[in-house]
Amino acid sequence: MKHASLPTLPKHVIGFNEAIANVKEKIVDDHMLVVVGMGGIGKTTLVKELYHQIHVDFKKSSFLENVKESDIVEVFLKIIMDLRDSKLEDPTTYLRYFEECWTEMKVLVVIDDVKETQIIELLGKDIDGIKRSENGSRIIMTGRNWKDFENVIHEDGKFEMDGLNEKQAMELFLGKYLDIQHLVMILHPSQ
Repeated sequence: MKHASLPTLPKHVIGFNEAIANVKEKIVDDHMLVVVGMGGIGKTTLVKELYHQIHVDFKKSSFLENVKESDIVEVFLKIIMDLRDSKLEDPTTYLRYFEECWTEMKVLVVIDDVKETQIIELLGKDIDGIKRSENGSRIIMTGRNWKDFENVIHEDGKFEMDGLNEKQAMELFLGKYLDIQHLVMILHPSQ
């Protein structure tokens, strides 16, 4: 099994264990899941960590980061290249190829920072294979606004991201602070 390259994780990942466990539980039943929350709250970090943990359970996988400004065809062509290990002979048939990948093998697709409603609608309404596939394929998306997804994804497929609690915020701050102190000691050993 060949998978797309893994996305890089930040050095300090704090407070995600419970959220990851909750998302893992949700994707058991829902073939489409969206992680929503305000910008900077950690949606991307959450799905990156999750992807690292579960991608090996799938035959093929694809992770696309920050697609909000991307052309819909480019998004699907990248996903298909990851899932098929080759380019399409006819790029105009990208939806058919995506549907084939989705139904023929167990795949994981993560699309980060979705803003383009066309992508959401294609995945939720227009690709028939997504509705009928029962092979364990999953799509996880992140976005800021649930309203963009609510007409396509059932409420059960929503995971709302919460901010760090006080203890987690302090843990993150201290971790970064200690790294800065360590760097100062390396650069200026006499201090």
